[in-house]
Amino acid sequence: MPLKLKIAVDENTTVLVWNLSEDIGYFIAELALSPLTQKSLEDMSKKRRIEWLSTRYLLKLVLKEFELEQFKKDEYGKPYIDRTDSFISISHSHDYASIIVSDKVVGIDIQKLHQNIERISHKFISDEEIIYTHNEDKILHMHINWGAKESMYKGYGKKQLGFIKHMSILPYDLSPGTTSFSGIVSKDEITEHYKLFTKTIDEYVLVYAIQN
Repeated sequence: MPLKLKIAVDENTTVLVWNLSEDIGYFIAELALSPLTQKSLEDMSKKRRIEWLSTRYLLKLVLKEFELEQFKKDEYGKPYIDRTDSFISISHSHDYASIIVSDKVVGIDIQKLHQNIERISHKFISDEEIIYTHNEDKILHMHINWGAKESMYKGYGKKQLGFIKHMSILPYDLSPGTTSFSGIVSKDEITEHYKLFTKTIDEYVLVYAIQN
């Protein structure tokens, strides 16, 4: 079963993680795409096609009445579902796709663990935050920090947000299973508080944010 993980955060918030083991034909059949839509997919790379299809397939698993034409993006490129009160966020990494659907503002990020993140960590981890990455799990902590800020960035949704200047992660301790912690977006007159959750799935780090 390629559905790797389903999390019912609360009655109105659902997270799905999917292992992309199917070929493109599976999603085309499940979504009952029109010939016109199938033709438009031909202009995309294989990677982009599978991302496009898997995202919409996962949304349909959560939102039973979801129609493809409802998936839209606003002026900043933030995805939303037209004619509903639901908020969504999506993320892909290698063989995994993830979505979150909620009645609150949300963001999600999934990334494959890699050692190279340490070389660029100074671009998104503040001096205060770097202190609690100095242990045997520092690579994991760096991915969690990145995923948390990427998730809040998606929740904020208006771009031009500095990962160090405008976002901060409060100290936390790793827990077995899912770790919960808090983050803040602060820019100009806007301050947003987020509840953050993270867990590892095989060699991947999943982080999702729900605005308080």
